[in-house]
Amino acid sequence: MQNKLSNISFIICVITMVFFAFFYYPKFTKTNTEATLSWDANGYYAYLPAIFIYKDLKQCKFGDSIMQQYKPSIGTYAEGTWDSTLQVYKLRYSCGQALIMSPWFFAAHYYCTSTNQFPADGYSFPYQMCIGIGMFLFSVLGVYYLRKILLCYFNDGIVAITLLIIIVGTNYLNYSSIEQAMTHSSLFTLYAMLVYNVIQYYAQSTTFRLSIIAFIIGLLIIIRPPEIISLLIPLLWAVTNFSDFKKRILFFINKYKQVLPAAFVLFLVCSLQLAYAKYISGNFLYNGYAGFSFDFFTPHIFDYCFSVRSGCMLYCPILLVFFVALYYLIKKPKTTFSIVVIIYLLLNFYLVCAWQVWWYGARALVQSYVLFAFALAYLLQYIQEFKITKMLVYPIILLCAYINIWATCQSHQGNVQIGEASYAYYFKTLCKWQKPSIKTTCLLDNADALITHGNNKLLVLDTTCNTTKGNFYLDANTEFTPSILIPKINTAYKSIQLNASIKANAIETEVWRMPQFFINFYKGSAVYKSNAIRIGRNLSIDSLQNIVLDAAIPQIQLDSIKIGFWNPGSNTQLQINNITATVFSN
Repeated sequence: MQNKLSNISFIICVITMVFFAFFYYPKFTKTNTEATLSWDANGYYAYLPAIFIYKDLKQCKFGDSIMQQYKPSIGTYAEGTWDSTLQVYKLRYSCGQALIMSPWFFAAHYYCTSTNQFPADGYSFPYQMCIGIGMFLFSVLGVYYLRKILLCYFNDGIVAITLLIIIVGTNYLNYSSIEQAMTHSSLFTLYAMLVYNVIQYYAQSTTFRLSIIAFIIGLLIIIRPPEIISLLIPLLWAVTNFSDFKKRILFFINKYKQVLPAAFVLFLVCSLQLAYAKYISGNFLYNGYAGFSFDFFTPHIFDYCFSVRSGCMLYCPILLVFFVALYYLIKKPKTTFSIVVIIYLLLNFYLVCAWQVWWYGARALVQSYVLFAFALAYLLQYIQEFKITKMLVYPIILLCAYINIWATCQSHQGNVQIGEASYAYYFKTLCKWQKPSIKTTCLLDNADALITHGNNKLLVLDTTCNTTKGNFYLDANTEFTPSILIPKINTAYKSIQLNASIKANAIETEVWRMPQFFINFYKGSAVYKSNAIRIGRNLSIDSLQNIVLDAAIPQIQLDSIKIGFWNPGSNTQLQINNITATVFSN
């Protein structure tokens, strides 16, 4: 069998993906915010039911009933916004992913309208299942094309190893097999198809092939507009120096009879989003991400890579190896793909880090794994010649892959809390498969939760400022309780423990709406240090429970210390009393 090893590797990758998609965590069987069509995925998808079922793309009046019945998110329907001036509902996301989903949507809609076994409302089980399966198959197509393009430059064994690392060792496994309705695996597949067609185009330049390239780039752009940088791939492929670049420009000028039809195809695809913008707002362009922007002059490079909130190197550590491979590609003599891989990867990484909401994590790099695969394969090819280097690199790769599998599994069990953790929680739970204890769970919000105490002194707290004589009540109409002032603490004391007896009439399960118990340490009028815990993590309904908040005391002269309770949006009602504070000298 030709290329036997990479064929076996491809099969192993697909089997692994099938296991996670259909046996470990079949997302299309889940409901509410864990369903296939939930959160961002629902935002990408919303064009289809709005146009073909409800005939209401402009106002999306059906959204309220969908939110009430299926609860795909806790925000607005499809993450859109109501424009009170224009009296229209603006969908946040571009329409490209809906176009990719459309065959599977129509299959589900045909089944629902033909059998009447499920509501033909765009969100019942057949829609969830068809979109899930369809997007999974599209992900498999991406792996197929990745193997094909790598075999153009590397031997069978290197390709086999590279496939396993990319599919099993990165978060592509999650976004191809579990959260497959998100855009990331779709972009991955389109990039693999783009590179394949670019390679074929330069082997035999035809109008049809260039038009296919333009069509794919158009899809990339209307899925995620920053993917306009994908134009670099056909422009720079096989360019190794400035002389080659000038020749490439002349090449396309001479091929204008091919370029013009391709440009028209690109325009037609992009015009789908332009048409929506014109229909909804009266202008061909509008910003669905109003309120968000790029910090071009202050990219969040360190935070994006290493912040515990969602640092890509912490939750997908194989990226460290990828960037080592990219560095090696930069340092070594240039290959056919070197220039385009280096420029694309560095530019894409800069854009990802510059986005204001940098904590969206490693998922923003998934599509770039297609180009990273070339740098990785180039590095693996080089280290084959050095036994000691192989003995060092491959165990690191295996460890990174293990952490990726652990993070993929535990994130869907709720034990890996990407975006909500502290460093203390991350390192306490890293590679542990059992459910964290209640004390460990407190580390999610409070890095000081497991601090040790000794030589205690009870402080007297003044709660008489509240008319309920020491009791506090927190509910949907009360965002903050009155603050309690703690007397200034001598720096001889190293830590403080707060206790409160709390009774809840319901448990808030959405982490960003959970009421919080907090302590703020002030230097002047600014908060020097803050500790908090989300109360809903460890409460039971209608039973009085003691909630503990621990904090290390900053070893500086503080001006004031306040404690309080905050409700960021929950309908839960809390009764709070018996608030005490104890300081400790060691």
